[in-house]
Amino acid sequence: KGKGPNEVTSIIPPFSIDKKNKKVYVANGNTHYVYDVDSLKKGGDIPESTFNISLPDGRLRFSTYANDGYILGALDNKRFGIFNINNEKLLSKYEYSGGLLVEQGSFLNHPSEMKAVYLQNYSAAMALLEYSSNDIEMQENIWWKTNNKQEKLSNGNLSIVAGPNQRLGFLDSTVSDKYIYTLYSGKPIGYGDKLAYLSKTVFVFNWDGEPVKTYILDKNVHSIAYDENLNILYAGAEDDNGELSLVKYELK
Repeated sequence: KGKGPNEVTSIIPPFSIDKKNKKVYVANGNTHYVYDVDSLKKGGDIPESTFNISLPDGRLRFSTYANDGYILGALDNKRFGIFNINNEKLLSKYEYSGGLLVEQGSFLNHPSEMKAVYLQNYSAAMALLEYSSNDIEMQENIWWKTNNKQEKLSNGNLSIVAGPNQRLGFLDSTVSDKYIYTLYSGKPIGYGDKLAYLSKTVFVFNWDGEPVKTYILDKNVHSIAYDENLNILYAGAEDDNGELSLVKYELK
């Protein structure tokens, strides 16, 4: 994070992978930086290219590169928007039931197909998306929904009003060509309590949204990443003393 040329100023910038072309996309507000993977491995930190997504009302949030030249994200007034990088056209679809903040989450693109998954932070809800130049189709699985509410403050900003028994849904996720690996919490959010943001439970789904396997890890972790070539799940762990570590699990 910094203030110089090509510096990322967002606190938690969304990033995504174009596996086919070996590129990394980093969203910094409306500006998107494109990095070459091989250059990054050699220590290079200069983006290969940049582009801006300027929308008349708001911006694409929680965005991901979505294969074949698209950026997929959430809009202030629509659940999903897909932006064509080449012709700069935006397609949006589906209404919110609770609002942008209540239904916030993370997008992950399929490594090779015109598909993506959206996993919510405050609900156990998964949206499987298929997209094209003229449409977005959604299949949604909802196991439980948050009772949080969204309100607009006097300054125009949005805020979440926490409902009773507020808890977390999906903490993190990673994908392969066949499966979606999700780190699931389901724990209540207590004031100053970190345990809700850690979990040992990894649910695995196929790209039809069907559950196929559950892994119970031996450590509490807050993030996961999957290496499809080695069939290894990497996880960021934290112990009771706050010590951080990177662990790996050879999956069976």
